[in-house]
Amino acid sequence: MAEPHTFVIESETDLDGHTPFTARVSDFATGRPNGRLHYLKVDQPFGLVDTTIFGLLAEDSPKRVGIASKFNNPFSVARVIPADDPDAFRQELDLTPDVQYVTMYPGDKLGILTKDGGRTSVTIVVNEMGERDHMAHALAKPPGLHWRRYRIIREDPTGFVPAVKQEAWRPNFVFSRNDHLLVANEVNKGPIPLDAFCTFPEFAGCLVRARFANINDEGNLLIVEPIEHNRRGVGKVQNMQWTKVAWVSHDDHIALRSDPPIANGVVICDLMIAKIQAENALQGLYDRGK
Repeated sequence: MAEPHTFVIESETDLDGHTPFTARVSDFATGRPNGRLHYLKVDQPFGLVDTTIFGLLAEDSPKRVGIASKFNNPFSVARVIPADDPDAFRQELDLTPDVQYVTMYPGDKLGILTKDGGRTSVTIVVNEMGERDHMAHALAKPPGLHWRRYRIIREDPTGFVPAVKQEAWRPNFVFSRNDHLLVANEVNKGPIPLDAFCTFPEFAGCLVRARFANINDEGNLLIVEPIEHNRRGVGKVQNMQWTKVAWVSHDDHIALRSDPPIANGVVICDLMIAKIQAENALQGLYDRGK
């Protein structure tokens, strides 16, 4: 990895996270004999640094980028934004005076948003990654454990009905970009198999909990075994309370039960699900003496 370059940018106004920064390396003042510390004062809003980092580095190389702000403001953030989707981001950091690091890949942009109410500054430290550096980073980065949030909207004067001995119900979930949820709007009943929620490997289970909204009194999440349809309730909860977390094995089903709606003929169930391998679940139980 090459020696790092450090850019210190002082701004008279907050960084807006989306206006492209048009300055080049030549616009910065160099503050040290080795030419690796660069200063710039700006009075116009900006907030988006392209993949070349002010024209310093090649567009098609990965970079390791550190960033820090002047204040500990919880509303100030930095995001790595992929080139093909300006509304998405790979990674987000809460900006603090401590330098934190992200990885930028070819085409990525660095979005910086501050909420300091006026004069502020950011520090950016960048290294171009060689093959060895990239492989070391790749080997040290484990796969992410992605959790999923689902919402079932039932427009019906009755609440959710478990009907555990009926045929399996597989809600047709559609991803909503506005809400960042997988949403199904259906009036149905029956046990829901795990494969209705996810494409997890066939021997992976999941952790799940539920919350019911607009129900008159209480709801319950049930775990259902698939042969004799025995079931166990996770625990009754009132409107807008999350149930306890349950471990659902790969061939288990879940079922939903709730009281009728309070108003408008609509009841809603939100489900939060995260994949878990059996050995991890058993290890956790063993560690707790269960």
